[in-house]
Amino acid sequence: MHLSHLGLPVRDERRSQQFYSAYFGFDPATAQQYPDGTVIIRNADGFDLALHPVEHIEPPPAFLHAASGPHGPLTCAR
Repeated sequence: MHLSHLGLPVRDERRSQQFYSAYFGFDPATAQQYPDGTVIIRNADGFDLALHPVEHIEPPPAFLHAASGPHGPLTCAR
């Protein structure tokens, strides 16, 4: 399975962009801002990270079903 993008809710878009640039190699020069406030930045591998501004971040559900891989479902449980 190959992922090409990920969307994350963030409370502080600028601070989040600085964090992902500094520690995960996302290039701030690629940042594109959209009317809803979402900013998408890209790393050198072409992976897009969408930072969606929100006022409150909800906790994740107790069980997440991520996707299916070649050997069946990929899951993440808390």
